[in-house]
Amino acid sequence: TPDAAVPEWTLPQARSALRESTRELDRLLDVALRFGRRTFDYVAAFAVVRGAAGGWDSRGEGLDANALSLVSIPLDASSVFRTVAVTRGSYAGPLPPDALTRHYLELFGRQAPRTVFLYPVEVKGRLVAILYGDCGQKPMSQRRLSDYILFCQDLPASFQELILFRKQRVSELRVPEEDITIDVDVPGFPAPVQPAPAPAVVAGLGWNPVFGRGGVANLGRAAALPPRVLSPEELPPPDFTP
Repeated sequence: TPDAAVPEWTLPQARSALRESTRELDRLLDVALRFGRRTFDYVAAFAVVRGAAGGWDSRGEGLDANALSLVSIPLDASSVFRTVAVTRGSYAGPLPPDALTRHYLELFGRQAPRTVFLYPVEVKGRLVAILYGDCGQKPMSQRRLSDYILFCQDLPASFQELILFRKQRVSELRVPEEDITIDVDVPGFPAPVQPAPAPAVVAGLGWNPVFGRGGVANLGRAAALPPRVLSPEELPPPDFTP
């Protein structure tokens, strides 16, 4: 039944439950909506994405969560949703007379309620969600409404803590980058040539030889191989001198 999930929380108890739910988005949203049922017959949350308030979840009499997810309210059209999004202030009062507000409420099954409540949830200057509640044609308890407004003032910090927790968890799950080493014995990769001591300059030529005799440890792989016997065709001519 709609009243089965209505908790008999006081404001401190609701705030305590909210603090304990900042590591799971579904749990955080459930606490906010369940405590809202203490004040309203119907309460819903809308996620603000790309300039529209999309149906997120709800409690009480009205559309179920699956049907509410199909509702999208543009925030660039004149309505009470746009007023709350632009001013970043809550609204509690009679239904505005404009046709769009009435039309949007009918989309999620609310037929001209007597009083409506909307609260914008803002995180670091960005609007992330809008909470909605009404009591149908019944009067709204001002005391319970005041408690819920005070409760909603804790929502931005709770959403911010949830975001920080998710970022931290993602960074901890990342696999640390391993050092990439190349095995010199793998075919296809040349062995690194270690720097050799500066050889003496050949007399009369003025350049340093890049080949010649020296320690094997200071030579590359090709130079460390045994000398290859040249064929007669590869031998230099007799008049070839240094």
